[in-house]
Amino acid sequence: MNALLDTKLPLVEKESNLKLFPTYAYWRYYIYGASLKKHVDRKSCEISATACIKKYDNWPLNIEDETMELDEGDALLYAGCEHLHGRPGTYKGEGMAQVFLHYVNQNGPNKNHAYDKQVKLFGVDK
Repeated sequence: MNALLDTKLPLVEKESNLKLFPTYAYWRYYIYGASLKKHVDRKSCEISATACIKKYDNWPLNIEDETMELDEGDALLYAGCEHLHGRPGTYKGEGMAQVFLHYVNQNGPNKNHAYDKQVKLFGVDK
């Protein structure tokens, strides 16, 4: 996931119009009956992207008052620690794989969360 976080950095910078530090990435596999209550993310998620990798049923994402459905291969960029987001009800499909990529603004108040305070082993250190 960290390789994907670094690989997608230029695209996320272009789309957000910000110079960013990567923080962390992960993937989640939701199963039948899963829930995701509305929440805001921690400061390491100032700029977030979620991508739908695989799904067997629709389960929309709500960000504030907007509802959107991501199809396989779709990604969405959003301000994870500013906007309330989650999914309604419970998931009814066999499974859904999502990837999450998180970044912070290099010139913003959360820049100290670069690399989620991890030491980078390869490339440029923080």
